[in-house]
Amino acid sequence: MQTYFRCDAITSCNEHNAVYDQRLLLVLDGTDLVGAAVHALTKADDPAGVRERALVAYAVGVDYQGKSLSDGRRASAAVLDAVFMDIASRHGEGQVVFLHASVHPANEASRTVLSRHGLRHLGTNGDYMPYSARIC
Repeated sequence: MQTYFRCDAITSCNEHNAVYDQRLLLVLDGTDLVGAAVHALTKADDPAGVRERALVAYAVGVDYQGKSLSDGRRASAAVLDAVFMDIASRHGEGQVVFLHASVHPANEASRTVLSRHGLRHLGTNGDYMPYSARIC
């Protein structure tokens, strides 16, 4: 994941922004970079109906994993809060928006964070565990 953010995130967001409204978010605590996330519309998105977004990538800096920020929030929660707020700002009031994520089963920390934010585990899909929730 760290390699994706270092090497590919900006290029990928530039390439996919027009079609998928791909967004790169950086989360700071003061001047310290805490984490980053990328979310985008999916191919199943229906601009006239239900909006579908995917959490493409999500990471919390090693020094912040399991830690609280200066405002008392957990670093992992702050990154997902930024995703939720950004998604809400991208869609009109009253529009139905779902957020989907896929997590490797061994990534217990990410699975816990997604569950705390209301994303429900939907079984398995190959090597990954899909999560989803209506967020707007």
